[in-house]
Amino acid sequence: MPRPQTTVCTDCGGAMQEIKLVAKGFRIWIPLIEYAAIDTQPSYWTGAIRPEGTVHSYMCSGCGLIKTYGSPGSNPSDLTSGPTE
Repeated sequence: MPRPQTTVCTDCGGAMQEIKLVAKGFRIWIPLIEYAAIDTQPSYWTGAIRPEGTVHSYMCSGCGLIKTYGSPGSNPSDLTSGPTE
């Protein structure tokens, strides 16, 4: 299911559009941000933390409000995302 490209801001009613988060200092955009529970332990062998899903961000064109939403899933092709408002 594709992510919604716009939705309505809960603060001012303006249009919310998906944005890319930029890693400060690297000047690259991060195509996929993942999340895990706060108590998730790194792998004993690799030190990697298994993600529980991805994060998508939206910004209001009217007031500048930024919202982020988590999309649970095991891999990007299984994920649905975005605001439901």
